[in-house]
Amino acid sequence: MYFFETLVTFVITIRFDRKEKLVKYLREVFTNHAINKGFKKYNFVVYKGKFAQPNADHGSLLEWNKAKGKLIYQRKDIRLYEYTVPYGENKAFEKKKVTFVKVKNEWKINAIDAVK
Repeated sequence: MYFFETLVTFVITIRFDRKEKLVKYLREVFTNHAINKGFKKYNFVVYKGKFAQPNADHGSLLEWNKAKGKLIYQRKDIRLYEYTVPYGENKAFEKKKVTFVKVKNEWKINAIDAVK
């Protein structure tokens, strides 16, 4: 999940032959809104019976497994976190904001590329 384009390219070409299967998989983490926008933004196509993403990059150097998060906004059904995510050997970092929305008592990420 952390390297979204790489994950999607790999997962799509290996595991998913129908859009419904991919959407079901993505719904575990993302809102329907995020998934729909992601399909439009990344121009998914069917190639040789499998989903593919043309011109996909090869992921990210961001080390999400070492990220530190801080809650910066909250409402009943919305949480906005700011993550400080390290990358590279020179201990650089990038700040990323990720919005979570409560959907049927589960917290889901509301942007498909929020954690890329």
